[in-house]
Amino acid sequence: MYGFWGNWGLEVHVRSDTNDTQPPITTLTLYGGNPKTAILHATDDYSGVAYTVYSLDSGALMNYSMPFQISEPGVHTLMFYSVDNAGNRETPKYQSFAIPYNLTISIKGGLGVTATIYNNCGWTIDINGTIAMTGFVFPKEKPFRVTIPAWGDVPVSDKVLGFGKTGLSVTAVNETVAGKAWVFLCFVSPIFLG
Repeated sequence: MYGFWGNWGLEVHVRSDTNDTQPPITTLTLYGGNPKTAILHATDDYSGVAYTVYSLDSGALMNYSMPFQISEPGVHTLMFYSVDNAGNRETPKYQSFAIPYNLTISIKGGLGVTATIYNNCGWTIDINGTIAMTGFVFPKEKPFRVTIPAWGDVPVSDKVLGFGKTGLSVTAVNETVAGKAWVFLCFVSPIFLG
């Protein structure tokens, strides 16, 4: 506003989108463990943000309108970018993150060692793991790869030969159960975990 000899007026400056050459800037915020909530926030100082898009794990391009959740265990990559009202497109950004598996492991002895891996989530998962023993036993380690159905379990066994007190651990992705056992030839005593 300005005053000139008693008259008042309003001066308005209108921005033209043709002067906007800078793309918007989009940021990603992830909250939680499983599920993770993804929030995309875009800003543009000149013509304003027209839209934001994203793609999870090279999937279909989706228009972003509100926070969304990702809950399938494993490592994921989120690609995202925004376009402003002048048509300037931001260079796509990529963010990788992990959703933890929700596993439970139980171990029992007998003729060798059997570990049962429980999948406590609603997706079928493929996992890698190992059964490892220390002391006077053979083999010392058995790697495994299993597919576990949603809310299901899969047993993994290892035949051993040895004698005496041994250390024992079973690792499946990010979960490890460890303890001690007695081995007599191919028989493993009840396992004392701790």
